[in-house]
Amino acid sequence: MNNTKVAGPPPEPLSPKRQILGILRHGGYLRTMQIAASLIREILYGAVQAGAPLQALAQAAGLTLTELQADDRPYDLATLNAVWQAALQLSGDPLLGLHTGSQVHFEAIGVVGFTMQNSPDLLTALERGAHYGSIYSSLLDIKFTQASATGVATFVPLPVFGQAYPVAARQAVESSMAFVVRALDKLAGRPVAPLAVRSAFAPPPADQRPEYAQLFGPDLRFEASESTITYALTDLRTPVVSYNAALFKLLDQEADRLLQAQAHAAPFQQRVLHVLTGLVKSHYPSIEAVASQLSVSPRTLQRKLHDEGTNYQEVLERLQCDVATQYLRETSLPVAEIAYLLSYSEPGVFTRAFKRWTGHSPSAYRELTAS
Repeated sequence: MNNTKVAGPPPEPLSPKRQILGILRHGGYLRTMQIAASLIREILYGAVQAGAPLQALAQAAGLTLTELQADDRPYDLATLNAVWQAALQLSGDPLLGLHTGSQVHFEAIGVVGFTMQNSPDLLTALERGAHYGSIYSSLLDIKFTQASATGVATFVPLPVFGQAYPVAARQAVESSMAFVVRALDKLAGRPVAPLAVRSAFAPPPADQRPEYAQLFGPDLRFEASESTITYALTDLRTPVVSYNAALFKLLDQEADRLLQAQAHAAPFQQRVLHVLTGLVKSHYPSIEAVASQLSVSPRTLQRKLHDEGTNYQEVLERLQCDVATQYLRETSLPVAEIAYLLSYSEPGVFTRAFKRWTGHSPSAYRELTAS
C-alpha cells in the first residue's frame, strides 16, 4: 500500500520540533503511532456525506476501497494525515472534524464505544472512554479528572502528531471533543450541556464561530493551555438510558484485557522511546522521569531494557541519532549548534558520539546526504 505523506508547514529549526520531526521522518518511531481502521473509515465516510467522492478520497489518501471495507489493521500517522488532508480538500468542509464527531457512531471505537453505551451513568462512560482510549488510537491522549463538583475531559495530541501535522491534529481533537459532547447527550437521552469548553487552538474565522458555540455552549474560549470539556458532577451522575449491568461487566473486562495486551505487546524499549519523545522539551529527561511515566522504578526500567538486549543510554542515543541526522540533512545549522540543541556540552563530544553511531563525522554525513 502506498502511504502518501502530506507534509505540514515547514518546521522551524527549534529543538523540540526538529527532534520530533526527525524521529518521524527517520522511520522507526512512526510505526508505533497507530489509529484503528474504523476511525479512518469514519473520517472518509464523513467526507462522503459532505459530498466528497469515495474513490477520489481513497486514491488521494493512498488507500484502496477493498482495504477500507475489509481491513481492520491499524494505520500509521502518515496515513491518518493523508486521510484528513484528502477529506478536508475534497469535502470542502473546514469543520469536518466537528461534523464527523457529532455523528456519534459508538461502533467506530469498538469495545470502548459499547462499554460506554452500557455504563451505569455518564460519569462512568466518560471515565471508561478516556481510560481505554489508546485501544483505538495512540495519537491522542484523553484524560478524565474529577474534582469536588466537576469532571474534566482533557484532549492532548501526542507531540509528534500535533507539531508535525497541526491541521490533522486539530481536526482529530475537535472530532473527539464533538463526539464526547454529543455522546453524553445520546447516552442521557437528553441534552447535557458542558459548564465550559476550552480549545488549545487558534480562534476559527468569525463565520464558523456560531457552529462552535452551538455545539459547545456559550462558555467557549480558544488559545487555552489545553483542550478541555468541563461538566458538573451532578450532570455526570445522570443514568445512561441503555445501561445493562451484565453487558457492562463483560465489555469492561474485555476492554481491560485489550488494554493490558496492548501495553505488553510492544517491546519495552519502544515504550521507553515513546515516553522519551513525549517528555522532550528543551532537554532530554532523566531515567527517573521516564521511569515515573512508565510507573516502574529506574532499576526495573533498566532490567527490562537489559532483557531486550539494550539499556537506557542506548535508547536515548538512538533518539539523539535520529534527531542529529535530521538536523544535518534538512538544515544548515553549524555542527556546534546542533551539539548544543542535543544537550552536548562540547561539539567534540557530540562529534565523537555521532561517528560512533553512523561511522561518519557530522560534516562528512552532511556532505554524503547532500549529494
